[in-house]
Amino acid sequence: MRRPRRWTVTFIMPELNLDVRYAMGIKSFLSQCARMLKLASKPSRSELWLSIKICALGIGAVGLIGYVIKLIGAILNPGGGV
Repeated sequence: MRRPRRWTVTFIMPELNLDVRYAMGIKSFLSQCARMLKLASKPSRSELWLSIKICALGIGAVGLIGYVIKLIGAILNPGGGV
C-alpha cells in the first residue's frame, strides 16, 4: 500500500537562522478547515460596527498623515517640484 502524499511548506528566515518545515496531509488539512469553520461565527451588529469604526479611523489617520506630509513639502518647497 502506498503512503499518502505529504505537502510540505518551508519557511526559511536566514536573519533569524530559522528553518521550519510543516508537513500536512490533505485529509488532515480538510479536517482542520472543517473544525475552524465550526468554530467561526457571524459577528453581532455591535462587533461589526466596532470593526467598521476602527477601519475608518485607521484610513482617516493614514490620510491625515499623508496630507500633513504633503503640506510640509509644499511649505518647504513652494512652487517647485511635483
